[in-house]
Amino acid sequence: MIAQDAMRPGSFLNFPARQKAVAATLTVIFLTTLLSLFVDSPAIKLVAGAGYLLFVAVAVIDGIRRDYYFVTAALGLSVLIVLLRPDPWPVIGHAILMASFFSTFLLALNMLRDAARTSPAVRRCGNYVIAQPPGRRYAALTFTAHVFAVILNYGVVNLLGTMVKRANTLESAGGDLRRFKIREKRMMLAILRGQCTMVGWSPLSILIALTVSLIPGLTWAQVAPAGAVYSVLFLSVGWLMDRLEWRPAPGSAPLAPVPPGGFAAAVLPMLAILVTIIVMVVGANWLLGISMVSAIMLMLPVFAFAWIGVQFAHLRPRLTGAMVLRRMARLPMREFASARSETFILSSAAYIGVALSALIPEDAVLNLITQLHLPWLVLAIGLVVAIVVTGQLGINALVMVTLIGGSLHHLPVAGLPSVLLAVALLGGASLSIASSPYGTPVVLIAGMAGATPEEVGRRWDGKFTVVAFVVLCLYLTALALWLS
Repeated sequence: MIAQDAMRPGSFLNFPARQKAVAATLTVIFLTTLLSLFVDSPAIKLVAGAGYLLFVAVAVIDGIRRDYYFVTAALGLSVLIVLLRPDPWPVIGHAILMASFFSTFLLALNMLRDAARTSPAVRRCGNYVIAQPPGRRYAALTFTAHVFAVILNYGVVNLLGTMVKRANTLESAGGDLRRFKIREKRMMLAILRGQCTMVGWSPLSILIALTVSLIPGLTWAQVAPAGAVYSVLFLSVGWLMDRLEWRPAPGSAPLAPVPPGGFAAAVLPMLAILVTIIVMVVGANWLLGISMVSAIMLMLPVFAFAWIGVQFAHLRPRLTGAMVLRRMARLPMREFASARSETFILSSAAYIGVALSALIPEDAVLNLITQLHLPWLVLAIGLVVAIVVTGQLGINALVMVTLIGGSLHHLPVAGLPSVLLAVALLGGASLSIASSPYGTPVVLIAGMAGATPEEVGRRWDGKFTVVAFVVLCLYLTALALWLS
């Protein structure tokens, strides 16, 4: 289809033209959404909403079956809103603006990823981790994947996975094919588990941003400490299982020579970058009085352009400015257009969540919980099970968090254990990301390891998912007792 379209350069329906249209509409959405943070203008919101509808119309042409499910669900809910609500258009307009808002959130993350892609600091830190001795390699790699995921999100799988493939050769394993495969499996699982646990605490996590926006009375500062604890628990469970299952073989050696400069030269610059980003985001949240999600959308592009400027700082000032402007000009096509699929999923999930919450009577969820007489702890564990099980059926964790969070939005703040429910949602999402054969990280890992997504998500990581689920249930129990 794409090849045939490319032969018709004058047609709007050819693939390059669609890519340009996606880049243009997402750029409009990005700029107008940022502007709306400071200017409350109906005209700006109208442009943002129109840009989003155009984006959907173009993006769905290259959609896969999953994308059409999202469109069908969004259209169906919209029809129900028109038929059942006395004031349908403000509700639909709000849903469109929320979809535009989270599209901008993801695009801001992609801008940071673009800056990280060419950073010597990122490359140096990754090389240092890969070069660690076998006894420390898993711990170093899973922690690095966890930290890098704050900036790169799914991009950390490509970055560290590529480094693993480059360093782990049959020659480095002494010609032992079994050792080669074991090394690859251990390191790929370390990356996967490190990446999936980031969602619990990072202010740059899409899932935590959604959770905070949907559960009434919840802030990032409230959920982050509790989410960080379960992230540490998950990382520790993965490391312990790796140590118990795989003992270092006699004669094991580092995969590559340690880069010059040691720990300080490799790791400290990355820690400084992460601390700077978090300080900027939290500072904007406090000084400007905007939400944490808005602060992220505002500060990440600023930091990304500054980071790119530092990478060209060895050039003359005039040339440095020219190179930064050149990277900025290429961003829409390189990062925005290439993020069509993930932007479509995230924004559709946001739209569906808002639309669904508008259709559910405000007391429906509360009445259901009251009639079932479910304790909050049982409900929290049930949410974890629902997210993990539906993930195995191909339903994205992001969609489930949006749908469940949209329902919880109607619960009264008084007596609502917001932190407990948020940890349940985020913990379930982490387990779903780590085990679902339909999830992006698992698919990426499977492609690099030459395995199927089912093999990686269920056979390789199945034991971890079960053990981590038990640990999460115990942690939720302790958290419920602490909060009561």
